[in-house]
Amino acid sequence: MKKFVDLIAAVDQVTDTNAKLNALVRYLSSVDDPDALWATALLYGRHPRRTMTIKELRACARELVRLPDWLLEESRRVVGDLVETLTLSLPPPTKTSSRSLSETIELVQWLEKVASPARDLMIHRLWLEMQPNERFVLNKLLTGGFRAGVPHQLLVKALAIVTRQEQTVISHRLSGSWLPERITLREFCSQSDAVSAASKPYPFLLASELEGAPNQVGDVTDWQIEWKFDGLRAQCIVRNGQFFLWSRSEDVLTEKFPEFQMLKNLLPEGTVIDGTILAFNDSKVLPPNFLQRRINSKRVTRRSLSEVPTAFIAYDILEYKGEDIRHLTLSERRALLKNSVEAISPALILSPILRCGTWLEADHRRSESRDFMCKGLMLKRKASTYEVGRRHGSWWKWSAESLLLKVVLVYAECSERPGSNLYRDFTFAVWSGDELVPVAKASEGLSEDQVIEIDAFIRNNTVEKFGPVRSVTPQLVFEIAFEGINPSPRRKSGVALHVPRIKTWHRTMTARDANTREDLHRFLVRQPGLKLLPEE
Repeated sequence: MKKFVDLIAAVDQVTDTNAKLNALVRYLSSVDDPDALWATALLYGRHPRRTMTIKELRACARELVRLPDWLLEESRRVVGDLVETLTLSLPPPTKTSSRSLSETIELVQWLEKVASPARDLMIHRLWLEMQPNERFVLNKLLTGGFRAGVPHQLLVKALAIVTRQEQTVISHRLSGSWLPERITLREFCSQSDAVSAASKPYPFLLASELEGAPNQVGDVTDWQIEWKFDGLRAQCIVRNGQFFLWSRSEDVLTEKFPEFQMLKNLLPEGTVIDGTILAFNDSKVLPPNFLQRRINSKRVTRRSLSEVPTAFIAYDILEYKGEDIRHLTLSERRALLKNSVEAISPALILSPILRCGTWLEADHRRSESRDFMCKGLMLKRKASTYEVGRRHGSWWKWSAESLLLKVVLVYAECSERPGSNLYRDFTFAVWSGDELVPVAKASEGLSEDQVIEIDAFIRNNTVEKFGPVRSVTPQLVFEIAFEGINPSPRRKSGVALHVPRIKTWHRTMTARDANTREDLHRFLVRQPGLKLLPEE
């Protein structure tokens, strides 16, 4: 356990990529296979099920520490993270332990089945034989909140060095839903498990946001231009007569979208297609909140299938007749995709290519993107191969201009950031007649000097306190930017904004200069967007 904690500290405290890589290689080479496999899982984002809630952990710590709630809460505001605050409040260890990472994980999994107070007594024993950094990792594992700032591609590179495998093999093996098994690290990273490999998606290629004018990336004729769909990125896989559907976050979606099952009989054996799942009806893309209803539903019913019909928009093919074709150019893959997809099913639609002779024409199409329920354009270099992860130069996101709204600050809460007790988490409102109704929360977009100035205003103009939240005199006016808007009957404003963030502080404006709820509802598209035309 100590070696793993030291690894986390090593990769967290340096910015040099090679130093992080060397630390990973040293660790993976020096520990037993069970520890190496669990470390790989944790660094990749796989962790055991949550054993207890943060509330339960707090109660468990209170029995050992006896801190008053007010002192713990004040400490949390300074530290920023409740689990870290609880960890720092624990007494010094009374003994040491040589328990390994895998043995600690086994204990965490076993504690899930143990009822309190026996569970709490066991956790007290663990705390008293661990150093503070070990306790912190344990507490994060117990509450399911363990995260490590190790890029996936760096972990893949380290595993490739240790196991002497190709990085593509490692990436493919890590993809999908998995937990460590009692096998060697080399076996795990190999392609020996044919059954498991049949279901695995390929690592996704991710786009970078385009900054500056598009002509900086070259001639428009070198690029394939498509709509940037606001849906669920996924891969559909047909192998061994079976159908699998994976999200970009590596969740299995096969059961969530049974309407795509028939593709296993329509697509050639050994096919993997990259695309986006959309709520789709009568050749029109439906608003994103329709698809969210399907994703959030606990089970799929005939009613949900009829109320939220979907389609898979296919824009790339990664495997063709059982052969990995990611090394081919986009133009070559597009030809194979068109041959595989075109007209085989209304549920599988070829992503249309927008024919633009100039970047000015492409910009005009970008301005139309919201009419098609899209977020802008995708620019994909025709000569590019399908790479792994985010690669500058192959795919670019050219997003539509953000929507803007003038709002009034009405509530504020202290930040959860470590070491900060400033009010920087804000709730903003618009007018509904003579009443201000909350419409969005945002915390990003201000300079540190502005945050300090606004914090002083909040403390001097507090109207009421609701626990950690303060209502303030409605005087400060801001302009917030957001990427989309959906109806939301549960909210007083009637809408929910997508990715709201602070753009400008309008110091000279008064509260009455803010927008109204009627202005807000004009942003709503009350009918589905324009029909999505086939390739132009």
